Amino acid sequence: MWIAEGFIVQEANKRRIEDIGSKYFDDLLNMSIFIFEGGKYKMHTLIHELAQSVSGNKCFRMENKDGNLATGVRHLSIFCRNIQIRTFESFYECKGLRTLILLQDYGASITAVPHHLFTKLNRLRVLDLSGSHVTVLTDALGNLMHLRYFDLSKTHIEWLPETISKLYKLQSLNLKDCRCLPQLPKSTSKLISLRHIELEGSRLTSMPIGFGKLTNLQTLREFIVGSGVGDARISELREIQNLRGVLRIKKLENIRKEDISETMLDNKAFLHKLELQWSEMQDEGIHTKVLESLQPNENLQELTIRKYSGREFPNWAGNTFLPCLVSLRLLECRNCNVLPSFGHLPKLKSLELAEILMVTSIDSMFCADDQPSFPSLETLVLLDMPKLSTWRRLSNNDLPSLTKLLIDTCPQLTDLPTLHHLKSLHELEFRYCYGLSKLPEEGLSKDLHSLIIMDCPLLLEQCREGGKFWKMIENISYKEIN
Repeated sequence: MWIAEGFIVQEANKRRIEDIGSKYFDDLLNMSIFIFEGGKYKMHTLIHELAQSVSGNKCFRMENKDGNLATGVRHLSIFCRNIQIRTFESFYECKGLRTLILLQDYGASITAVPHHLFTKLNRLRVLDLSGSHVTVLTDALGNLMHLRYFDLSKTHIEWLPETISKLYKLQSLNLKDCRCLPQLPKSTSKLISLRHIELEGSRLTSMPIGFGKLTNLQTLREFIVGSGVGDARISELREIQNLRGVLRIKKLENIRKEDISETMLDNKAFLHKLELQWSEMQDEGIHTKVLESLQPNENLQELTIRKYSGREFPNWAGNTFLPCLVSLRLLECRNCNVLPSFGHLPKLKSLELAEILMVTSIDSMFCADDQPSFPSLETLVLLDMPKLSTWRRLSNNDLPSLTKLLIDTCPQLTDLPTLHHLKSLHELEFRYCYGLSKLPEEGLSKDLHSLIIMDCPLLLEQCREGGKFWKMIENISYKEIN
C-alpha cells in the first residue's frame, strides 16, 4: 500500500522496492513508532495523534455514515455499519481522493459499488473493498487509470469486468478467499505492471491464456493448469521468472504432452516453497514425465508433492539435486513403490510420507549407503503406509539430529530398526500399528522424554507395567500407553 501511494521511491542501486519498504517498516518498528501488540502491529497512540494533527484534513476516518467530508481529503477509511449508496455519493466532491478503504466487517450491507464511484473518483490509487458483500463491478472500473492497489479479498465477487485491462498501473490485486469467483477476465494478461496477485481460496479452475505476459509478477501463490482452449498452459510459467516465496501448481493432470519436454521451474531462484498437486489419478507414465519436467531450482527450501501416481520419483527428488531443501512432504502418492534416496539431502529437517500405499520397505535406497543418512533431519513422519512391513537396520551415524519420530497407521510393520544411538530423539510415537509387537532389543535413547503408544495392541501389553519392555521405558518422563 505504501508503494501504491508513492511513499517509497526506487533507489539507484535497483533494490526491489518491496525490500526498501520492508526496511522502512523495520526502521519505524525499531524507533517504536510501530509496536507489536496482540498479534498485530499498531501505531503508538501518541504517534497516531501527532500524525492526525500533522495530516490536517488530508486523512479522514468516517465513523458514522453521515460524517461531513472536507473536499480536500486524500485518504479516507470507512468505519461504520449499514453503509448506503448515498454514503458513497458524499465522496464524489473529493476529486483528489487517492485512498478509499472499507475496513473489514463493515461492508456487509454493500452488494454493489455505484457506477459513479469509478468515474468521479478516478484518481484513486488504493481501493480496499475487502470483506464486503460486493458481487459485481461495473465496466466503469476501467476509469481508475491510476489504481495501483486493489483489494477484493473475502468478498462475494462473482465476476470481474474485462475493462480491468485498462488498469495499466495496477501492482497488487488481492482476490484471496473470493469463493464465488470462477475465473479471471481474459484480459488479465494486459495488467503489465502487476507484481502481486493473491488467489488462494478462490473457485478458479484455470488461468487465462496469456498469463505468462505478466513478467513483473513476484507473488503468485497458486497457478491452476486448465484444460480448455482459452486456458493458460503450464509453459507460460516459464516466462514469469521473478516469482518469490510460495507457489502451488494445481491440476497437473491437465498438462499436455507437448508441454512435458519443457522445464518450467528451474529458472525460479527466489521460490522457497513449492507444492505440486494432481487432482486425480492418471496414466502413471504421463505423471512420471510431468514430474521430471518440473524440477525446481536448487535454492528451493520446502517441497510438497500430492497425488502423484507414478511408481518412482525422478532423480532430482533425491540425491543432492536440492541441496537447500529443509522440508519435504509426499502425500497420497498411492502408486509409488520405491522411495528416492532422501538420505543424501544435507539440510533436510522435516520429512513426511503419508498415504504412500505401495511401499513395502525402507532400505538403503532410501538412506545414503555410503555416508551418514539424513544428517540434519529432526522430524520424521510415516503415516498411512498399509504395506510397509520392513525398516532395514540403521547405521550408528544415521539420523544424528532426529528429535521426533511418528509412525501412524502402518499395520504391517512388525519390527523397528535400532534406535538407541539416536541421542537427539526426544519424542517417539506409535499409532494404529497393529503388527508392531516389540521395541528394539538394544533399547531406546536415554534422552527420550515422551513416548506415546496408541492402538498398537501387540506392543501395548509388552509396555505396560510389568511387561517385557517396562524396564526399558519406565524412566521416560511422559508416557501415554493405551
